[in-house]
Amino acid sequence: MMQNPIKTEDNSKYINKLVLIVNESCNLKCKYCYVRLSPNSRITGRMDPEAAKGIMRSFLSNYQKCGFIQFFGGEPTLNLDGIEAAIEETLRMVDDGTLTHRPRFGIVTNGVLLNSERTINLLKKYSVEMTVSLDGPAFIHNALRPTTNGASTYDRVTETISTAKSAGIPVAIESVYTSHHIRESFSIVDLFKFCQELGVGKLIFDKTYPPSPPELNPLFDPYFETLLGNYQEAVDWWFQSLLKGEKNFLRFYFNDLLLSLIEGTCVSEEGCPAGTRQFAIVPEGEIFPCQLLYRYHPYSIGNALSGDYTGVTTSFPINIDDFDTCKVCFARYLCQPCAALNLYWGNALHTPDRECTLRKTVISRIGQWAFGRLQVPDNEITRVLRNAITGLS
Repeated sequence: MMQNPIKTEDNSKYINKLVLIVNESCNLKCKYCYVRLSPNSRITGRMDPEAAKGIMRSFLSNYQKCGFIQFFGGEPTLNLDGIEAAIEETLRMVDDGTLTHRPRFGIVTNGVLLNSERTINLLKKYSVEMTVSLDGPAFIHNALRPTTNGASTYDRVTETISTAKSAGIPVAIESVYTSHHIRESFSIVDLFKFCQELGVGKLIFDKTYPPSPPELNPLFDPYFETLLGNYQEAVDWWFQSLLKGEKNFLRFYFNDLLLSLIEGTCVSEEGCPAGTRQFAIVPEGEIFPCQLLYRYHPYSIGNALSGDYTGVTTSFPINIDDFDTCKVCFARYLCQPCAALNLYWGNALHTPDRECTLRKTVISRIGQWAFGRLQVPDNEITRVLRNAITGLS
């Protein structure tokens, strides 16, 4: 990683995303929460409104444009004052010409709002996009995402989604797929249909990973083979929906994979943007490459409030050439290795074999559908996958 990502020539004008961790405490006690379970976590931090203003002014003054600013936690709606202060300061920077464009704003929330009316009004006032964590119907969600005192949350979350939609706020659902889903015979396709029934067309979707309890991780036996089958079924269902031209077509990361394939391009030409075009800042101003590296201090870049940008002290791999196994993998052009996720497994430079198997299974299945039914250009990027699929059949 670059030693001083704030000042380098290539990225001095524009960044894709800035994540502000405005609050580290939470009103939920989710069974798999990486923030709560991480040995690096600190659950008491809260970004003071004046600090929020200072962070935005100090950090964003290094750029002409920031594409997206996202409020994160903990539970960010527990600090509405900090969120509003950060937005207002950013808009002042647009008005005074420091920033050439107004960023998009977004928030990731558990949806159990303690001040629902003020939250909805704030999000509507500033056109903030809402991503709500919801893992499925009540019998799934309540088991995984209770409050700190063990109470159910499903009804309040779905009410928040309904209220936000009625207010015209763009809503996405973020779901984590676990072995609990598999034990309850709730497939990935079931999850997709569930989101559609709620009238939400965008899903941010992944499975659980360390430091969540092993019994919730579907990559472990006896769940792994079922997980692979569920993903393949999900690709089939999704692609058939695409071919039918369904109006309520669900958007999530399968779309990005397919789009890159039919355009004959890599999923990410520049590799992971963490630390070059994407950053995360914690309440007291410390900067990290992304929120998954939350308080991993060897990866700290500096402090936005002090203006001290030191650069990371530990190298951080960001593209496929940094990973030996990726260099020879048939899926390398459609897969973006995540060193931060690898770090949770124990080694930033090595993706666990079953993570790789799962990704290759999804990419192969999408390729099987696309090569037989869509116009896919013939170039080095697509040929590697086409040859691998031919060899598998």
